[in-house]
Amino acid sequence: MIDIEKILKGLADERPIFHSEADFQHALAWKIHEEHQEALIRLEFPYSQEKKGDENGKIMALDIFVEYNGESMALELKYKTEELEVTINGNKEVFSLKKQMANDQGRYDFCKDIERLERFVDNNSKHGYAIFLTNDNKYWENKRPQKKTIDEAFKIYEGRVLPGQDAVKGKLNWDEKASDSTKKGRESPIELKHTYDVKWSDYPQPPGLSKNGKFRFLKIEVKAR
Repeated sequence: MIDIEKILKGLADERPIFHSEADFQHALAWKIHEEHQEALIRLEFPYSQEKKGDENGKIMALDIFVEYNGESMALELKYKTEELEVTINGNKEVFSLKKQMANDQGRYDFCKDIERLERFVDNNSKHGYAIFLTNDNKYWENKRPQKKTIDEAFKIYEGRVLPGQDAVKGKLNWDEKASDSTKKGRESPIELKHTYDVKWSDYPQPPGLSKNGKFRFLKIEVKAR
């Protein structure tokens, strides 16, 4: 099967920074194509959720879907940024990344990606990866471990195990103090069938980047079990 971590590190040599999540998605898909030209690759690949309840029958879309050597792989990507302005490629390309904030929603959305991949993989005997790339250290660090936050259940800091002790009856949910505006569109609790070790890796960068110039990625592998 395709070694997605090797692909990511190879991509870093060509694209150390991306303008947007869509830019990251396209670049990764193209890198997979370059390394495995026989692969069938689709972006925003539609599939039907097969779960009873509020998502029953809903058509979802995978960021990247790959078929190669008789095996299939689904990828869900997140790209969250802190403020950074840098010029690379011989001073030809300017990147102006914004401080996206809303880390709590970013964590929820990533855990939701894992949940969706679990359903897709289990229903279709496929292989999946949830990938989170960021230069925001608030995602991989747990700077104030003694202070409980509204998104405690969704945290993805280095060394954590998902779903972990914050799961209530197997479900990850917002703290009761979370506002309606924070939870809007994200009200449903997340239920993960399996546990996952959170281990971040450095995404290689060109030398000389200023503050917020360090990027890391988290790769969660989801298998049919």
